[in-house]
Amino acid sequence: MIHAIILICSLNSDCYYISDNWGPYNTIDNCLYRTITMHKDATNLLPKYKSISSHCTTSKFMTKGDNA
Repeated sequence: MIHAIILICSLNSDCYYISDNWGPYNTIDNCLYRTITMHKDATNLLPKYKSISSHCTTSKFMTKGDNA
């Protein structure tokens, strides 16, 4: 199963990963389509943030580093 996650950042570099509550998805295409909607919704709800990237992954959450 594939999970949709987007990254948004403000002008002062506060960044957040937002994971989707609708998935998981069966195909990458469905996941990518969902990330487009998530980007639109995020920029409407959080106008001071800019959409940076999309991720379709088998893990529901993005992790960084050894202790994430």
